Amino acid sequence: MNLNRRQFLGLLGVLGAQRVTLAQNSPFTLLRLPYLQRTRSDRVALMWATLEQGEGKVQYSANALSSSIAPARSRTFYPEETGLPYSYVQYESELSRLQPKTLYDYRVSTNGQTIQEAQFTTAGPGPFDFMVFGDSGQQLHGQVDLASRIVLERPSFLLHTGDIAYNEGTFAQFQTSYFDYYRDIMSYVPFFPTPGNHDYGTAEAAPYIAVHGVPRQSVPTADRGRYYSFDWGNAHFISLNSNTPLEQAVEQNGQMLQWLERDLNSTRQFWRIAFFHHPPYAVGPNETHILSALVREHVVPILETHGVQLVFSGHEHSYQRTHSIRNNAITSPDEGTVYITSGGGGGDLYPVYEHPMVNLARSEFHYLRVDVGGTELRLRAINADGFVIDTHTLAPHPIIEPFKRIPAVGFNSGLVPGAIVRIMGRNLAAHERYVSGSELPTELAGTVVTLNDRAIQLIYTSSNQIYGWIPFDLEGSVTLRVTTGNGSAEISV
Repeated sequence: MNLNRRQFLGLLGVLGAQRVTLAQNSPFTLLRLPYLQRTRSDRVALMWATLEQGEGKVQYSANALSSSIAPARSRTFYPEETGLPYSYVQYESELSRLQPKTLYDYRVSTNGQTIQEAQFTTAGPGPFDFMVFGDSGQQLHGQVDLASRIVLERPSFLLHTGDIAYNEGTFAQFQTSYFDYYRDIMSYVPFFPTPGNHDYGTAEAAPYIAVHGVPRQSVPTADRGRYYSFDWGNAHFISLNSNTPLEQAVEQNGQMLQWLERDLNSTRQFWRIAFFHHPPYAVGPNETHILSALVREHVVPILETHGVQLVFSGHEHSYQRTHSIRNNAITSPDEGTVYITSGGGGGDLYPVYEHPMVNLARSEFHYLRVDVGGTELRLRAINADGFVIDTHTLAPHPIIEPFKRIPAVGFNSGLVPGAIVRIMGRNLAAHERYVSGSELPTELAGTVVTLNDRAIQLIYTSSNQIYGWIPFDLEGSVTLRVTTGNGSAEISV
């Protein structure tokens, strides 16, 4: 990466502040610095690469009194597979039994020689922030300018919306377009990618899969590395693949859409956020792309059914934010999904046009900074000069509604004292919470439920279900109301 003197000095300052150090006398030639790949909330995967074979391990600790050691497994990549003029060794080490919301020091070594020392913070409850950008891998001046700003940030993690390595997604292009640009921030901020069409240009994305260690649990074996999901705080993130796996699923030859249904059906997180490369609602030269149409026809209905509030994509080299959309029409902010196109990560910019569903469109290099706090999410789009070009806040009200064949409200024994009430809907509570014992609260995870303005006692809350206990008599018509920090919803029962 070619940085000017001001940017280079700024980079050194940030690395010093984040306690990232490299061994000066290491006998190993580094191809890639260790970089973070999150697997589960209590585990972290670290990957790095050298030109020489060795025995790798990671020593990590949350305090100065004790530490743990995670050995690394290694794999040699040969020229006939990568197209590179040399062989290299890739290491992967999984750090386990991590505590939530905790700062860890780690030291990576190969054959006892220190490769790198740095820090990372684990996922956990409470507020967090993350960054988003995409279509970055053309190695143009826009990518240089944004990379120098991105390395100054320290978010909880980073989402990449695809087209990481132009033009064909080769091993060499992933090195020069990706690792060489973001190698420093990768050591303390985990990257969560989704593949773009250019990343599929070589052997059906074989290099993309090889260089990433994304979550694999619950994903069908044949598709591991191509799509996945993970939790952070009170949010559930889904990385879909809008390339070949989508086409196969539509043709009944792939499992991604079935997996998506199962994955969203199992989450109880308040925020549901999806990201994939081809945008269903965006304007520009690619707006009639067949894969965007397939996303709109086959993916969007699943996301809407399960209350996904926010979607990030790339492909159009610009920044775009839609109105709230549901059933292919503009709806109220609480009812629909907002679609963000973040494709201004450094590639040649595309023109933007007017469209009734697009609220704002800017042909600018940019990245997104997203802050999540409980039931409110605030995003900012920041351009290459550091100016905020857009801000938007999501704070969805609760919605009481049936889910598939399950009624919106049900009682186990009628509206009588001691009855259990079940409520279905969206955005019902900030967190999943259980209560056991004889003392049941009237407020749980920031949610209150009333019957005719009298609070019932709560047993369980989540984003899409509530169970409560009725401690009093009711007469006449009954109004049930669910109230959260964002507002309330009511229904006659």
